Amino acid sequence: MIEMIKDNSKRSKKLLSIFQVFYGMSFIQVFFGFYQYKVWSNHGFDPILDSWDSEDYDYLDVNQFDMIYALFTIFFGVILIITGIRFIQWFRRAYCNLNRVGINTDKKEGWAAGSWFVPFYNLFAPQQIMKEIWNKTQKYYKETTEDDKMVNQWWGLWVLCFILDNQSDGIGSSFFGNDLEAQSVISIVSNILWIPLTYTAIKLIKKVSIFEKEMYEKAVTGKENQSDEVTF
Repeated sequence: MIEMIKDNSKRSKKLLSIFQVFYGMSFIQVFFGFYQYKVWSNHGFDPILDSWDSEDYDYLDVNQFDMIYALFTIFFGVILIITGIRFIQWFRRAYCNLNRVGINTDKKEGWAAGSWFVPFYNLFAPQQIMKEIWNKTQKYYKETTEDDKMVNQWWGLWVLCFILDNQSDGIGSSFFGNDLEAQSVISIVSNILWIPLTYTAIKLIKKVSIFEKEMYEKAVTGKENQSDEVTF
């Protein structure tokens, strides 16, 4: 039995609104990247500067940076969590709606959320799901579909940022070991790439939302027509 399609427009609007905030904060994050590089360069990129215990060093400029950046990181972290939650909610409903209008999907609906949290699988599965949403949503209401290169651009930037962040966040092992200068440069590059990534994500969500609107209107209209046919 096919379920009733659910409107996803409110979720997309909420997602886009938080993405706008995230986009603005991405520029501030770049500033902090350069700020950190300058502060650490003042002390020869001593590995002790990346210690979790600030008592290991007594540099006023480093301590000031750590305090300011810690406050920004807390706020930015909250925005990141909200953005992630809203994105997955929107993403999952967009995928579920394909099944609700009778379109078969390559994966079960739950993977639209779960695929993001499975190591290695999360490097390709979300892209596959997004491509399904992009293509199959359009096919429901028209014969030809727009090229999905925007999905590839979005995912390429996401994977690159994901890898660079893992090498520069100071958590776990890094190819650069204790080389703080190299980590700082990689962090700056990653922070810069988050800007086009977020911009592309916003464009992608807006585009898919247009496809969803067309699919929703056709699905609802079709159900109404079916109801009229059996009315006596």
